[in-house]
Amino acid sequence: MLDKFGQFFAPKKSTAAASGLDNPTGGPGNGEKEAVLNGAVLEKAFDRLSTCPADKRYALQMSLYQQLIGSMVLIPVPKGTDTRQSIPLMTLENERGETGVPVFTSEEAMAMWVSEETEYVGLPFPMLCTHAVQANLDFVVLNLAGPAGGELTHYEFSYLAENLIPPPREDKSGEFVLEKDTEVRLGPADDLSPILLERLTALFSQRADLIDRVYAFQVAFSQGPMKTGIGVCLKKGSGSDPNQLWETELWPNVRAVLQEVLGAKEYVNVFLLNALPELEETVGNVSKPFYKS
Repeated sequence: MLDKFGQFFAPKKSTAAASGLDNPTGGPGNGEKEAVLNGAVLEKAFDRLSTCPADKRYALQMSLYQQLIGSMVLIPVPKGTDTRQSIPLMTLENERGETGVPVFTSEEAMAMWVSEETEYVGLPFPMLCTHAVQANLDFVVLNLAGPAGGELTHYEFSYLAENLIPPPREDKSGEFVLEKDTEVRLGPADDLSPILLERLTALFSQRADLIDRVYAFQVAFSQGPMKTGIGVCLKKGSGSDPNQLWETELWPNVRAVLQEVLGAKEYVNVFLLNALPELEETVGNVSKPFYKS
């Protein structure tokens, strides 16, 4: 999250039909606060996040997410655009073929990227995220040329589009970390890629001495969207510390398979169920193991 892009993105032709924003001037719904332009506040938050230690990172991310949800952002548009009905999103593409939309927290930040006067519109950030999800973009890129900014991944802005704080993705071992009292909803994984299941099954079979069984399911946190989850049960009493073996020998290969098969837009939350016996019992009610040694 939020790695500096610099000039990594190069402009791509805007296509209103493919990624247009309808009714751009729509206001907040009942009970929602009016979005405001918070350029200085957001830029300071980005700057703090870029230098914070790893153990404090998610706390700062949560603060930034909350500020973004209540903020307006500026979106450049072609000159002469009639913004009363729709806005053609300017999409950008990097050398890996990933796409993003550039947005800015202030006129000053936009002026650092463009070399001439540019027309723009202001949108509440969650509304912008909604359209980024609909356009199937990889990133929302904030303040591309500074003074402080970065990018939000598809995973993050899919939550922000619903005015929700994205839960933490994973710790260094790949195990998903749940905050206390987090509401968890589970369902069967009906549409999981057969290729992914085949690749993971082959990988787990190579370490049958370590892996006991593995589940696939759908999981959501609080009121967030359903995402694919993988639950891994390690064998007990093998002599060596199974958690350490997972971190050093198995998780790097699992992560490589996930990234290769799924790409940048899809995410899988990985749970070590040994530490979450109640979750394993619930998972067992909605899914059968796709691998069992």
